Amino acid sequence: MFYYLFILLSLCTWSGHAADSMSNFVQSNPTLTLDDMPIDDSNTKGATNEQASLHSAPTYNSGGTSALTEQASSGKKKEHLGVTTPLTQHFTPPQPPEIPQPLLNTDTTQNLEIPTDTEEPAKPAAIGERYTINKIVARVNGENILQSFLEEPRIEKNGQPFTDKEAITNVLLFQRATTMHLRPTEEDINRNLVAFKIQNNLTDLSDKEFEQELKRAGFDLPTYKTQIGRMLATDRVKQVESSQNSVIPYDQIQEVYDATPEYTIAEYYIKVATIPTNKFQEDQRVSDYVLDWDEAAWIDEPNLAEKYLHVIKAMKVGTISEPIASNNEYDVINLVDKREPRLKTLNERYSQIERALQEKNLAAFATTFEEDLEKEATIVRLD
Repeated sequence: MFYYLFILLSLCTWSGHAADSMSNFVQSNPTLTLDDMPIDDSNTKGATNEQASLHSAPTYNSGGTSALTEQASSGKKKEHLGVTTPLTQHFTPPQPPEIPQPLLNTDTTQNLEIPTDTEEPAKPAAIGERYTINKIVARVNGENILQSFLEEPRIEKNGQPFTDKEAITNVLLFQRATTMHLRPTEEDINRNLVAFKIQNNLTDLSDKEFEQELKRAGFDLPTYKTQIGRMLATDRVKQVESSQNSVIPYDQIQEVYDATPEYTIAEYYIKVATIPTNKFQEDQRVSDYVLDWDEAAWIDEPNLAEKYLHVIKAMKVGTISEPIASNNEYDVINLVDKREPRLKTLNERYSQIERALQEKNLAAFATTFEEDLEKEATIVRLD
């Protein structure tokens, strides 16, 4: 590097000395012409016209203006000593000396880091190449049903996905809920989520732990909340649309009551005492024992074990049974009271019958309502 700087400074110094010498010579000889300048014949012998013209010095007129200036302004050529000299060849700058070859750095790979990792980078996707990310399987009133929507596990189906028909019905009901302004708010969804945690004893779980439980069932929290919202919306539509079917006439309830009689279950109000095996004697009467009776309670006939039931059914109210063997001890029963089976009254069954008829009407309405929705909708299946 220092060597190049030295060469450059040398050239600048040489050019400066040459220019000063020429300037001093011209100023001391203002009227000097080419004829007055000494010419070294040894330098011009055998030279071409162009080479000879390089030895010509510029001439100045009496006004001190260089003849080169006049030639440049007039665009003409000047002849000296019979040689036509082009204006562009009066001065040729000296060439710098040739740099010795050993000083040149010919190693073009020096200090270059060549990567050794020959692994090719991943090729970008070709222009115009397409990948299937999702697929439209149907279009309902202009709304697309995607394949991913069909594949989601569903709360209302215990984690199973929708069929094509169920997905279309769900979209139609949700569209109706939107039209009727029956979609739940975020607060409604969160309240339902809290109720779900309480019912399933999950209130002690943190949000992160609860989401992990959902993931084990195939859900994430945003998807779960979205499905809760859709369920609430579709249920509201069904309730509002079926409200006219919720009123059941009295004569229909009476008709069902007469056609389907129901009886109450026999109940027994009993006390139980226990005799340890080591104190029991075959020939000893029950009245001879000092018995510690449990508190009396009503027990339905279906909840009595068979070995007790046949004894109790044969007893009269206020009597005490003989000892009954049971698990290394003996039980004694005191029948305090009993209720024989009887026909239930209409009042007792009214609410039950009404609710059953409402559910029946609702199921029938749901089927026809969903069918009507499909008939009125524009559905395009894209299989």
